Amino acid sequence: MAGSRAPELHPESPYEIVERIGAGAMGDVWLGREKSSGRRVVIKVMHGHLGQVLEDRLRLEAQALAKLRHPNIVEIYGWGGTLDRRPFLVLEHLVGKPLDELLRTRRWLPAREAIALVRQLAAALVAVHAVGMVHRDIKPSNAFVCEPGTTLKLLDFGIIKLVEAVTGVVPLQVATKEGSVVGTPRYMSPEQIRGKRDVDGRADVYATGLVLYQLVTGVHPFDAIAAGQLQKMMTAHLEEVPPPPSAVAPEPLPAGLDAIVMRAIAKARDDRFTSTELLGELGLLAAMLPPEGELGEDKTAPLPDVTAPLPDVGRTAAPPRLAPSRAVAAQTAEPTARRVIGEVARDEGDAVDPPPQPTRLGGGFWAATALGFALMIGAYLLGWIG
Repeated sequence: MAGSRAPELHPESPYEIVERIGAGAMGDVWLGREKSSGRRVVIKVMHGHLGQVLEDRLRLEAQALAKLRHPNIVEIYGWGGTLDRRPFLVLEHLVGKPLDELLRTRRWLPAREAIALVRQLAAALVAVHAVGMVHRDIKPSNAFVCEPGTTLKLLDFGIIKLVEAVTGVVPLQVATKEGSVVGTPRYMSPEQIRGKRDVDGRADVYATGLVLYQLVTGVHPFDAIAAGQLQKMMTAHLEEVPPPPSAVAPEPLPAGLDAIVMRAIAKARDDRFTSTELLGELGLLAAMLPPEGELGEDKTAPLPDVTAPLPDVGRTAAPPRLAPSRAVAAQTAEPTARRVIGEVARDEGDAVDPPPQPTRLGGGFWAATALGFALMIGAYLLGWIG
């Protein structure tokens, strides 16, 4: 970025330019320093040829941010103009990287980490919406993860829209007429695509749902649409319902996450959460997550092997497997059956009759009776234990 001439600030400005650290369609981003304290700041300077509307847009961003003091929103320190009359903003200097860069290096985030970050994004939106504003450009590049990676800050209020009068913030003529499209197509809500004038905070919730989807899966719901196919992308937002995140995520997701994401990205805004509701749902989900390291593990016990002896579960053991000899069955099954019935009855509080006295009947009769008892008791215990 060397070779670009640094903007000249007024000699009495409390800030000075250090070096350029970024550039965009609307202007350049410079690293600056506060003269009195040496504190690093970011100075966003608009291009001089963009005209009054975009200059007003930058002024609107400054006024909007001045009304917002929140730990998850980038802080503004001031604004002004260069000697060649270009407006600029002075913002806090953040160390870290935006979510889009994080995704490029890691591809996707574990659900616990993604939920923690998006909860902070939702908290920032609650503050934005509470003062009658809508961000309208929520996307990974506008969500900055500060080092050491636990705090998220919402950036870029350049296309924020006033939805009602806010004391101290002057509404400006920023293109919002019916039919205009403001935002980033990959994260636009259906109502933004239709150019509606009454866009509200649920448009930001839609984009936030897409961000959460992308964080836990590593893909955007409409990644199959090639870059530059704007009409197809807009049609997808209007008509296509993507598969739930769990269908494409690289690891198991916590129960309930699918429902939150799919409601956030509902086509009809009346079917979506408000930002306050979204924050609450994410908080409940976070509180229900299992201890770290257990997320997604299958805690379901395996089905028992019905061919093996039943395990000892604190009651009497199941009858032994019958030997192939009918004589052995006759000798072993009858006393076992009587013992099992007696112990089960005692466990359940029933009276137990004394064992009946044997009568002299033929061996074949006792073999058949014992076999029947054993099968009945085995089936009873399988149903009782299961």
